[in-house]
Amino acid sequence: MHCCAESLLLGDAASDCVDTVCRYVPECCVGERIRCGLGELMARMLYVGCKLALSRIVPRLSWQDFEDLVSHMVELAGYSVLRGIRVGGGQYDVVAVAGWHALIIEAKKWKVYGGRIGRVVRDHVDRVARDIAYMRRLIGDKRVYPIVVTAHDIGVRLVLGVPVVSIGVLAPFLREFDDHKDELLYF
Repeated sequence: MHCCAESLLLGDAASDCVDTVCRYVPECCVGERIRCGLGELMARMLYVGCKLALSRIVPRLSWQDFEDLVSHMVELAGYSVLRGIRVGGGQYDVVAVAGWHALIIEAKKWKVYGGRIGRVVRDHVDRVARDIAYMRRLIGDKRVYPIVVTAHDIGVRLVLGVPVVSIGVLAPFLREFDDHKDELLYF
């Protein structure tokens, strides 16, 4: 029995991928109905390597759904997640904590490219720097890495030492994070 998620997949491997996801997370499927939310289901599919038609799916997501997708992917990678942390006049989309470090994630559903990426990264870094004392009270004395996750298919780019990560490669980026941590800006 397959999840109705096959329409989200690309290529001939759709059935195999849905079978894999349903075995990996059987509680998400009950007959043809999905019990978990779309963000959670998509996160699980991406995390196990399914090729989703992100260019067709993401534009239909609200910004809240996109943040939900990012949150679930980070949780699958073993992080504890805090959402909607308000500090001063702003809010942080996703704060993810694991062991010795934390990721402060700015989730951008819209495409960020050219000079716009630089502005998004600078604004994010400035906010994290401004709020670092509050963040440390919240999460403890950990290395804090600002990160931007985007819907735009750019892979992983370093901008001012901050990773700008496409949602499609977030899972492998998180799995390999320890290998690259010293190349990244942190507080």
